[in-house]
Amino acid sequence: MQARLYLAGNLFAAGKWSQAVTEYRDILLRVPGDVGSRMNLARAYIALGSFSEAMKELDAIKASTGLDELRAEALCHLQQYDRAIAVLRPSVERDPSNVELQLMLSFCYVKLEQFSPAMETLQPLVESQSILPLFETAVIAIQRQMFDRAESILLELLEMKEDGTDESAEVLYYLGWIAFQRDQYPEARNFVHRSLQSESLLFSPRMRFSSSTIQHVASEGWLLLGKICFVEGHFLAAFDAWSQGLSRHR
Repeated sequence: MQARLYLAGNLFAAGKWSQAVTEYRDILLRVPGDVGSRMNLARAYIALGSFSEAMKELDAIKASTGLDELRAEALCHLQQYDRAIAVLRPSVERDPSNVELQLMLSFCYVKLEQFSPAMETLQPLVESQSILPLFETAVIAIQRQMFDRAESILLELLEMKEDGTDESAEVLYYLGWIAFQRDQYPEARNFVHRSLQSESLLFSPRMRFSSSTIQHVASEGWLLLGKICFVEGHFLAAFDAWSQGLSRHR
């Protein structure tokens, strides 16, 4: 059995999720009470996008460290945000220092358009000047049309940039979007151009719920630039920008 556990662990560590699933399922047929194997099986299912299967495995575990985070992640992917909140809220109360859980809880509130509890969840992290919660708060403020607050946070994030690094493409894009909503077209164009020139993202590739990639941010930037050109009467430039944006959506 130790050899099977070693093989399954190596497959899991190498990201060979389908093979890891096969091994862990076989192990659990022999030792159904092996919590570690069941949790790794659930993680492998999540990596494969098999969220319903992951939930079945997680529901079979009564209690274990890290279980709430895995269960909430699977529920989020299944768009069962109410159930995810029910799992996350007591977990955050038990462990208020867990940034990952707080971000996930805030994400669920936003998906349900419950912006006040989303911002309340992030407030302790914002006060600690953590970059990701600051950015999340700015996005929520934009959704609530609190543009002054969002702009203040985003400009603060630009000032927090480390020397020698690009400005964040997402931050610049949202500053351009705010300027566009205010009919400040030259300022909007400036921010969007800077966003398109940036190769830096605020989110790391492992952030679970971010669709932010350079390709995605650039696509949105070109589409916004097309709107700016259109309202200014530069129709050919608008068409070119929209074509650039749409080509990156493919």
